[in-house]
Amino acid sequence: MSNCRQRSITTNIRHRWDICRGALSTTSLSCLAAQNRDTDRRPHILQFHRGIKSSCGTDHGSATHGVQDERVFFFDIDNCLYPKSSGIPYLMKQRIEQYFRDSGIPHHEVETLAHRYYVDYGLAIRGLIEKHPDIDISDYDDKVDGGLPLENILKPKPPLRDMIRSMKVGKKWLFTNAGKYHANRVIKILGLQGLFDGMTFCNYLEPHFVCKPDRKAFEKAMKEARVQNPAFCYFVDDSAPNIAMAIKMGWTAVHVDECLSELPPVGHFQIHSVVDLPKVLPQFWDHGESELRTQKRT
Repeated sequence: MSNCRQRSITTNIRHRWDICRGALSTTSLSCLAAQNRDTDRRPHILQFHRGIKSSCGTDHGSATHGVQDERVFFFDIDNCLYPKSSGIPYLMKQRIEQYFRDSGIPHHEVETLAHRYYVDYGLAIRGLIEKHPDIDISDYDDKVDGGLPLENILKPKPPLRDMIRSMKVGKKWLFTNAGKYHANRVIKILGLQGLFDGMTFCNYLEPHFVCKPDRKAFEKAMKEARVQNPAFCYFVDDSAPNIAMAIKMGWTAVHVDECLSELPPVGHFQIHSVVDLPKVLPQFWDHGESELRTQKRT
């Protein structure tokens, strides 16, 4: 496998931390995404560029003109594939706090502790396990994620499906702090089944499980997606802490933020909605083939 030329562009990154959802365990979803071309769309969008490394190699089925595409695009799920304005984050917060109360946490401490655990551990349940190991959390997934009325809130998103389906990349991988059941439920409701090559998710019952933004979660996602070079990793997420860690890992990170104009920039690119990805990374759509051919020549 020959090395390809690195293109470096300076980036200016500012960190902002907020509450996040997503994380780990693994499954393989033996699904291969269909590849169709989308039209080139390039409206103005706030961007902060960085160097992106690429390589070429032997064709193993996800290649263009004999050039292997080793890139992996990691997609967050909650508040990323659907907007925060859906109201789901608020419903989730209510259920988490109720679970804390039912678990014996003093009522006057619940809201503060739930928020602190989100910030400190990436998930409130992760903090609950660490700080209150005597609490049985075996029913957490059913009572919290499983109790959300997702079918009454979300609906299929054909534009999102078309965008992901037409993407030219070696692998499309889900990377979430949600449990397996919740993650698959959201993907099904949104009509995105069959588009992803695998998923890194969270098993809350696994001892000492890791979740975003923990560095170990990103390392495990890379291992599960079978990508070794962080320069081949691309990531879209709504959480600033997750984006910040992806940058530290050497990934190319895109921050989804509905309040784009009101907040300081986070990540290499900032977009209002996940469907805006072609605006900031057009090489994964109409320009994907020409980019790979250029890699091969260099």
